[in-house]
Amino acid sequence: MISIYLNGTVSVTNGDGVVTGSGTAWAVAGVNGGMFSSAGVSVPILSVESDTSLTLAYPWPGTTATGAAYAIQRDNSDAASVVDLYDRLSRVLVTLSLVSIDPDASGTLAERDALVLSTDDEGFWFCHAEFGVAFAYYRWTGTAWEGPFDPKGEQGVPGVGVGGYGLPAGGATGQFLLKASGTDGDAEWANTVLLSPGSASGPSLAFDGDADTGIYSPDADIIGFSTAGVLAGVIDTAGRFNLGNDESISMNIVGSHPKLQVHGTDTDTTTIAQYRWQNTSTGVQHYLNHSKSATIGAHAALSNDDGIGSWIAALSDGTKFIDGISIQAVADGAQAVDSTPAAINFRTNSGGTATTIKGRLTAAGQWLFGHIASVPVGATNNQSPILQVHGLGTDAQADIYRWAASTGGATLGLAKSRGATAGTRGIVSSGDTLGSIQAFGDDGTNFPPAARIQVVVDGTPGAGDMPGRIELATTQDGSTTLNERLRIDNAGVISHRANAQVIVDANSHLHLRSYTVATVPSASVSAQMIYVSDGTSNKRLAISDGTNWRWPDGIVVS
Repeated sequence: MISIYLNGTVSVTNGDGVVTGSGTAWAVAGVNGGMFSSAGVSVPILSVESDTSLTLAYPWPGTTATGAAYAIQRDNSDAASVVDLYDRLSRVLVTLSLVSIDPDASGTLAERDALVLSTDDEGFWFCHAEFGVAFAYYRWTGTAWEGPFDPKGEQGVPGVGVGGYGLPAGGATGQFLLKASGTDGDAEWANTVLLSPGSASGPSLAFDGDADTGIYSPDADIIGFSTAGVLAGVIDTAGRFNLGNDESISMNIVGSHPKLQVHGTDTDTTTIAQYRWQNTSTGVQHYLNHSKSATIGAHAALSNDDGIGSWIAALSDGTKFIDGISIQAVADGAQAVDSTPAAINFRTNSGGTATTIKGRLTAAGQWLFGHIASVPVGATNNQSPILQVHGLGTDAQADIYRWAASTGGATLGLAKSRGATAGTRGIVSSGDTLGSIQAFGDDGTNFPPAARIQVVVDGTPGAGDMPGRIELATTQDGSTTLNERLRIDNAGVISHRANAQVIVDANSHLHLRSYTVATVPSASVSAQMIYVSDGTSNKRLAISDGTNWRWPDGIVVS
């Protein structure tokens, strides 16, 4: 039957015949003369010097290894010899004297039971010493054996290596051994690693081969990070993460300190970039979220005009940072579940220590300049312009400039389509209004219209064909309703009173309003001119003198 011994691990060196063991017991295991094998290489054992040292018959031909697995085949070893077994048991008995017990006999349990003892032999000690079985003691009471008794006794204070450090009693899972004082051997179980503060050039927690890169503590309650011996950043006492500087700096005049700060002296050290490497149509996202709850993780709706988040650029005035511009997201209307209308405010600093709102893009998509609220217009405030410019002086205007060495000028375009959605084409029809320019005035309650210039489709349009006319309208005194006063149609005909009277035709001929002698109007306004269709003696042209209508020869029309 093959007997294999493989307790513990070994260290071997190529070209060296000495093998060192860890957790082995070669001196009492009967391995002398056996076959030592590790990593597929086998060499006979020449001698065993101790439980942890043996010598091979010739130098180890395999590779150098530490903590390696091994096996010793003991078929031809000392363990195979019964005589050698008893020799080793004798050595064991000598060792037993170290525990102050001197057995009266030893051997197997069968040999114990074969002993003939009487009451006179009370106190007789027998050592169970059998190869491959743990040692044990039995005591003869005078009538029977009692035991077994463990020869090891209670565990004493460990002492491992120089200084005598071992494992103290107690401890819990996950704890580690900590030197408790300057006294050798004084150790205790601990949960926290205590390190010296260190420095940027010599961090207290560094890496093998890179001693100047790691973590240190520049001051109480501050964690520092260093690379190549230079400060990389700190987490300060307020939990702020400052990259590139060892202290937080106020970002504005009110003394606010951001949770994340990036400090540097060039583009590379002050630029923050986000990258997304993915085959998708969605790009990089940066969220600014706000809940009105005072508890992290809890939700509470915002109120109208509450701030959601801001992007701010501040500049130094020589002593501190002052906000220069900001883009601010705010709640724009009542907030409810699944309904959170919001707007964007555009703020600039016009000279001072704070920014003010110069424009807003509302939740309804309206662009407001100079004001934060949409102001409707119309006789009953029934129109809400999508683009509004508000001002207190001559700046309340919108100008378009064209800078070009050409005959073309700036253009204000007004376009109309009957398409039901933006970008969808739909041909317009005759009579459709294509665009208008209106002027409104505040009557104390509303902004009714005072006048309008309007462009209308004047005929049936088609591909490459868009007939149009211009209509000029005004609101009469005492009214809020616009009335057409003058029209230029697609042929260039100029007419008055909603096309009731042609003034200049397409051939540039001047037209006068026609009356009969019996229907001429009042002549109370002088210098008026009319056409009298039934005038006598070919008299047709009449001019008012403030009292009467007269023919060119001065005779009163009659």
